[in-house]
Amino acid sequence: MIEAAEIPRTDLDQIRRRLVEQINAMSESELEIAKKSEASFALFVAEMFRSIAALLGYVIATPIAWGIKWAESAREGFADGWNEGFRCLE
Repeated sequence: MIEAAEIPRTDLDQIRRRLVEQINAMSESELEIAKKSEASFALFVAEMFRSIAALLGYVIATPIAWGIKWAESAREGFADGWNEGFRCLE
């Protein structure tokens, strides 16, 4: 992969000049479309990261919730057995 530092300065200047020329040649409607497109893309990327975070939260929370439920069940089972053991002595 070519890094920006490896691109000759004259090539970067030429790329910048062409981009500025293309932007200046755009009509107002084309600029408006580009602006809306960029905003839509930014929203799409933000929603994508939100969805990934939600999935990650679900994947992490599910086994933790299962472990908590298992620990509560084990604790309750032990307490029930403990209490039954003492009831036998009555």
